[in-house]
Amino acid sequence: MTSEFVPPTLPPELEREIFETNAILHHRMIPTLLLVAWRVHEWIEPYLYHLLQIPCIRSGPSYLDALVRILDRRPSHPFPQVSRHLFLSTVILGRAWRVDDADRILRACTGITDILLSHSQHPFEPLLPILATVAQMRPTHLALLGDFLPDYRTLPQEFHFGVPLFESVTHLQLYVATANGNYRVSHTLSRAWKHWSALAALKTLTHLAVVPSEQNLANYILSILPRLHALVLYSERSDMGYTTSPDRDVLQDPRIFVESLFQLRPLWHSGARGGDDIWLRAEEFIAMKRSGDIEDYVYRWPKEEDKEEEENVIFDRALSALST
Repeated sequence: MTSEFVPPTLPPELEREIFETNAILHHRMIPTLLLVAWRVHEWIEPYLYHLLQIPCIRSGPSYLDALVRILDRRPSHPFPQVSRHLFLSTVILGRAWRVDDADRILRACTGITDILLSHSQHPFEPLLPILATVAQMRPTHLALLGDFLPDYRTLPQEFHFGVPLFESVTHLQLYVATANGNYRVSHTLSRAWKHWSALAALKTLTHLAVVPSEQNLANYILSILPRLHALVLYSERSDMGYTTSPDRDVLQDPRIFVESLFQLRPLWHSGARGGDDIWLRAEEFIAMKRSGDIEDYVYRWPKEEDKEEEENVIFDRALSALST
């Protein structure tokens, strides 16, 4: 007589952790995982909405329609409360989505803590409701990509460093895009930029990322923002060595970290999906530099072909320390 095989069962807490971990690490699998069982559906559906993309190019209007239907028909749905990361691009918003519906969604999402705003030059008027709503949000992490910075002719006067949007910001990234699509700070973030005093007045700001537009800008930023824990300098040079800085006159300050500008959006999306973002990379680098594992003249992580050699050096140092 053979006994019937009984499949092993996992504790509910472990089962939930497995599915939630998969949802975080492999977000494209979420629609499939939702079909496994009702309990799994309840566990991981909120992860569908952790990152809110407006507009969502791949899904088009159907994504917007689905969110609007949730607001209309399921007032107790967790989507507005669980959304934490917002990617907002005004470049095609007016053409791809209905602005009034997008504004309604943003007003409902009161838990947003991380925002990336991307804008290219075109008339702002149709987007004023959206920008007015965003200006009242209170994220801790904010990236302004494009010509969202003060002094630009297309920017509404109501959008400045004194609005609630900046009150709680601890991590700030500032970029300006030229008409050809290359991200350059040019004349805006120079030492002559008149809004440095307003930026320095942001009481919670501890991390800043910019693209240097002139020599010695990094030293200047650190002098007016001495409380910064990290200053990230984005470089437009994809072939830059890891012992060089885009600001050649920069002091050997351990708070400075250099990253390729080509990693800007990938790292933001990585962080929004639960992976490493620019700030985690910078903090890990700075911690190793302060501990002496990275030389003073090194400003960025080694290139892939240099990593093994760098790891060997660190390993040898650790062995030497243990043997003394």
